[in-house]
Amino acid sequence: YGELKLDPKHHPFPEQLPEKWTSKTFQQLTAQEHKDFWSYKLTVEILSEATEDEIKDMFIRLNKNTVNLVKQELRHAQYEGDFIKLAEQLAGEYREFFVANKIFTLTNISRMGDIEYTSELLTSLMFGLQNKTDSLDEIYADNETMDEPAKRWAPSRFRAIMKHISEIFGEELATTRFRNKGDFYSLFRVLFELKDEGVTSQE
Repeated sequence: YGELKLDPKHHPFPEQLPEKWTSKTFQQLTAQEHKDFWSYKLTVEILSEATEDEIKDMFIRLNKNTVNLVKQELRHAQYEGDFIKLAEQLAGEYREFFVANKIFTLTNISRMGDIEYTSELLTSLMFGLQNKTDSLDEIYADNETMDEPAKRWAPSRFRAIMKHISEIFGEELATTRFRNKGDFYSLFRVLFELKDEGVTSQE
């Protein structure tokens, strides 16, 4: 923690961070502030017989009540099946693409926004148009286990569409309306349907 600087953008409630602490490292705080920090009392519950599912459930309910986590962070804690793993893998592969084309900021990514969005794109390929984020919990739950053909087909098709987008726009995507998440989603979906119909970029 020695090099970490206190910054409003890293604080869950930026307006509550005292100005006197902004941009300071822990070592730059006063001796009394160090003492106050180490003296802060935490409430701890020991769960000696709880199952993994029970712990996940308590974690989710705790964070829902304190509004600490966004929906995708809660999903990450709740689901660990094939679909969410695939979404996280693909989001990792295209993270630089999303940032370079200004579709996501590093702050968005730190809160798993790119994983949620990749899940929406992946859902559109596998299950057709959905009510976007409203259906993700159901999609994750229903696809904890994916069959082998789907696990091969879905990422292959996803990568093919992303490659097609790169071929069309090159480095110019960030200057177009398609940097907008809604427009990019529509573009992604249209190219998927065109590829299904056998239409290529040359045609």
